[in-house]
Amino acid sequence: MTDAAWGGDIEIAPQGAVHIGEGTTTPSGRVGMPGNVFAVSPWTSLDIGKGCAISWGVTFLTNDGHTIFDVRTGQNLNSTEEISRKRKIVVGDHVWIGCMSTILYGSIIGDGSIIGAHSLVKRRVPNNCLAAGNPTRIIRRDVAWSRDNCDLDIAHCGPYVQFTE
Repeated sequence: MTDAAWGGDIEIAPQGAVHIGEGTTTPSGRVGMPGNVFAVSPWTSLDIGKGCAISWGVTFLTNDGHTIFDVRTGQNLNSTEEISRKRKIVVGDHVWIGCMSTILYGSIIGDGSIIGAHSLVKRRVPNNCLAAGNPTRIIRRDVAWSRDNCDLDIAHCGPYVQFTE
């Protein structure tokens, strides 16, 4: 995978892990549109399922990006190996992430869900939910989406027509 094919910057630190499932897409090379950022810190992971649609300007951050210290003790508060190993992002299959959204570590987005544009996700979003906002909140449950605009047949959503658990 090249940065150009993914329309943005991919930064995977040593000991960081990334998996992007088959058929997942994101726009590339659109004039005037910001690219995506995939920032995977040491000992963290990003797992994106198959068949996802990731819009432009989406940022994935698996850690804070800078170390935070306790000034009294000098202790690293946020990025030791032990802390970092617990930090991950999991995006299920057939998830649609709207433009300019930010997905932070600790996020788990269930299969078939939709993240609205300009959302900040740092929580669990169940399957087949529409979630949006900063921070995100569940707007609607029991939804399914199709890649085709103005589609009239729910069957085109494939196996992702499910009730929210």
